[in-house]
Amino acid sequence: MSSTTVGAWRPRFHHVVTGYQEQLAAVIEHLRELTTSGDHTYYVDIAHFMADLPHQGPSTARWIDGEPAILQRWRALVVECWHRLA
Repeated sequence: MSSTTVGAWRPRFHHVVTGYQEQLAAVIEHLRELTTSGDHTYYVDIAHFMADLPHQGPSTARWIDGEPAILQRWRALVVECWHRLA
């Protein structure tokens, strides 16, 4: 996936914050399709972390601080955004 493609998908992560589950599912599925080469697979993980959704299989990303710590950080970011929007 090119950096242009990655950049085009960044705004879609707002579906996590806004709670649009149908759109979120479509974004995650499309991210999964775009990352079948193995590049940028962490975007799929991040979308799952932010939405507090379980993975549909093992992650191929290796997180320096471990997956639980990263999940907590991304989820905290979403919760903070919710508070700011409220």
